[in-house]
Amino acid sequence: MSGVSHMPGMFSPTGLSLEGGRCRLTPNTNQRITWPRVEGAVAFVAEAVIDGLGELSTDDDPLYLTVAMIGGDLTGISVPRGFLYELNQGQNDAALARVLHAGLPAGATADIALGAVDRNWTNWIREGRIHVNGEVRTPSVFGDGTGMFGTAVRWKIGVESREAGREDSKEEFPLCGGGID
Repeated sequence: MSGVSHMPGMFSPTGLSLEGGRCRLTPNTNQRITWPRVEGAVAFVAEAVIDGLGELSTDDDPLYLTVAMIGGDLTGISVPRGFLYELNQGQNDAALARVLHAGLPAGATADIALGAVDRNWTNWIREGRIHVNGEVRTPSVFGDGTGMFGTAVRWKIGVESREAGREDSKEEFPLCGGGID
């Protein structure tokens, strides 16, 4: 098998106030996370692990959401709203989707990772059985078989949803910054 991979350029979020890779959101708000265009990126894969949902969660496990954003010119996602497509499609939990559409509820935390991926990785992404835009990507690795290899550049941040100055808080993280959706 053979193929070529081109590493996307390095990138990081812009306009966020972070301390040790973490920041704070006012409860029930969304945060727009932006980044500059990334050289060599063909798509972005974002993952969010949301914990502390209390009664909204059907079990004690964190909620794990992934979204693939096809297009190298993309430069932002709203947290948590930008991750809801999978929740609406896969778990069909309308009450949780409504709450997260409004923003991250008080007491919840989200660990967010975003990767810029190359053409090989993008061609391997399958968004579902039906491609409503008509475009069906095929793997870009060739030879006697099939497989996937690709390259990605990734960064991650942690977000806590709480008001500032709470006495029960172990650490005081800065407000994430402007760009609230």
